[in-house]
Amino acid sequence: MTDDLQGTVTEAQEYLDSRDGGAELNEAETRHGIIDPLLTAVGWRPIDIRHEYDVQMGSATKKVDSALATGDHPDVFVEAKAAAKDLNTTDVDQLKSYMVQEWVQFGLLSNGISFELYYLVPGGEDAPTITLLAQERLDSLVDSPIPEIVDREHMASGHAEDRADDLLQLDTVRTWLKRRPDRVEAALQAVGCPQPDVERFLGNLFGRTETSSFRYTVELSVGGAPVRVGGDSQSEAMAQVAKYLDREHGLLGKVELPFLGRSTKIPLLNEGRPDEWRRSDDYPSEYRSHEQLRGNVYLYTSLNSRGKRSKISELCEVCGLGEPEFNDAWDGS
Repeated sequence: MTDDLQGTVTEAQEYLDSRDGGAELNEAETRHGIIDPLLTAVGWRPIDIRHEYDVQMGSATKKVDSALATGDHPDVFVEAKAAAKDLNTTDVDQLKSYMVQEWVQFGLLSNGISFELYYLVPGGEDAPTITLLAQERLDSLVDSPIPEIVDREHMASGHAEDRADDLLQLDTVRTWLKRRPDRVEAALQAVGCPQPDVERFLGNLFGRTETSSFRYTVELSVGGAPVRVGGDSQSEAMAQVAKYLDREHGLLGKVELPFLGRSTKIPLLNEGRPDEWRRSDDYPSEYRSHEQLRGNVYLYTSLNSRGKRSKISELCEVCGLGEPEFNDAWDGS
């Protein structure tokens, strides 16, 4: 599966590049040119795919773009969106409502560039919950759990459900550990783990690679444990800090977009495509540099070294963290 999938991903990327990075693709072109071929690469046959699947929502009949079924009942609902548009909460809510209505366990939402996999968990006497199981970009899709779970054979054998449950359990454990970094550190030290190994474990726990090879690093203090984030450029390091703060401390839930912060001119965080900002009267040439934070939210990074450090400190303050520390490379720029 991996070789076929990698080849299909490569072709999809070439297709996007040929259409201005996807800006020229509508929903039908995105589905036929990118999403359907990827489903074929993980084993789904035309006979398994029911396009425009009816879902009765009260007195209205809605249609799911595609329903994937190994039997009589759908295993996966797929909602395709145009590559020219970013995924948003309306798209997510739409997919979730279809999943609950038809009691479909998995839902895949994609615009051909971003892929989000949702999982319905029964709630017993309570309403079911739908969890974001995995989120990935096209260029890193092969190495994510999404293809493994959506794979037709895995869906038919029950492996997909087992893998999804494993991911949920891992996330629960990870969440518990992250809330108690001091106790985790003490436990590792108690069994004789060398301090470098302890720091490496704590670093991996927070979802980061080792920062020793990065030129620019930022150290945050979280529950008494150091969290180091880095990048090969200052803009990359700034973006990695913002992504960490959003992932672990709910940054985007604490601000209103566009987020100006202490600036009165250019938003630090904003929604929409940066190429559209550059063409607008509001953000002419100032928005020269940006980093994608999540979905259609972007971080403004066209700042000097002092400005970047100031904005990183401001984002940490928004999330209730103390003043971050920067390595010496920041002073040498």
